Amino acid sequence: MKHAGYYNILVSISLCVCSWGCIGCQPDTSCRENLTTGVIGELYETIWDSITVQGIGATDTLYNNAKNVKKIVLPLRNTQDSTQFALLYHGQTDTLTILHTYTQAFVSVECGCTNEYEILSVHHTTHWTDTIEIVETAVHRHGSTNLYLKSKK
Repeated sequence: MKHAGYYNILVSISLCVCSWGCIGCQPDTSCRENLTTGVIGELYETIWDSITVQGIGATDTLYNNAKNVKKIVLPLRNTQDSTQFALLYHGQTDTLTILHTYTQAFVSVECGCTNEYEILSVHHTTHWTDTIEIVETAVHRHGSTNLYLKSKK
């Protein structure tokens, strides 16, 4: 019975620590935000005044006539070794194909694993894009710019 007091104290401390997210116990949203990965594409020399980006074979539109965009984040598939996107800008659509590898990296017991990719090559049509340069092949959480997109205009 004298251990009941210690038990109550330990349970109280554990609940407080987990609700604060200080030691190991983190809110689920924190894990999701920290595990997000995607190719970061940056328009070279300018800002998009309106762009629509749709994953080919996906139902969701990533950017829908978005304004004042300097960077876009493109999620890659972990079930295939390539991912395609349709990029609509000023009435012209280019197709972007990214060939990549996929691995998982352990983050923590609470958050699990994150997806990591390596860009092997990039292919695109040239209706409004002139060139797409790979500047960083590693795609991981907290990543840097992977691609520079240069428009013809």
